[in-house]
Amino acid sequence: MRTTIGVIAIVGTVSFVIGAAVWASGPVHAQPREKSSTVTREVRVISALNDCIQQRFKDVNEGFGMARVLKPGNTAHRFRPETVREVSAVRDLEQAHLQVVFYLVRRAVLRPMPGPGYWDQQRGRGIIKGPVEITTFRSLDSSNDAPPRPRDLWDDSQRAMRLFGASESHEFVNSGWKFVARPVRASAEICLRCHRTGGEGTALELGDAIGAAIYGYRPVRP
Repeated sequence: MRTTIGVIAIVGTVSFVIGAAVWASGPVHAQPREKSSTVTREVRVISALNDCIQQRFKDVNEGFGMARVLKPGNTAHRFRPETVREVSAVRDLEQAHLQVVFYLVRRAVLRPMPGPGYWDQQRGRGIIKGPVEITTFRSLDSSNDAPPRPRDLWDDSQRAMRLFGASESHEFVNSGWKFVARPVRASAEICLRCHRTGGEGTALELGDAIGAAIYGYRPVRP
């Protein structure tokens, strides 16, 4: 009789412990896993596009700056994929239902931000250029849909450039859009022929960030 009671007590205790552990762990971990999976998927498809854009900057040709992304003859402010990898990257972004735009930032963004008069002139687009449409689900002309102006990304772009000394990515949110910033680095000596000094006046070396590729994205309904 005592043996039976002891077995029942042990089984009951074990069941209570297991049940308590399941109750405590289940609800806590379920939501973060789902959210983390979504973020990873978005960043993954953006990274595939970035690999293509980075390759354009590594190729030695007559293009310079944004001219490597918007080739002569292309539709203004709209990216045109040219390789199988680029076509695949853009298709994956579309299948993920992401509206994506691209900005190119010069290292000169490390300087103090110019005053309003600078941005009223055409040359005001020189330090931060964009946005370039990568995928198009709806018009960007509407004020409700429009991505941030280049001047509105100054602080975030400057912060990204400062972080690129020790990081390969910087994420932020601006005007309802999510952003991923990746460094464009001096990958060969030829890069340093034009990019001799940084925005803060220091001499640049191989591996230094000479600019930033910034991808703005937001989910759209299928």
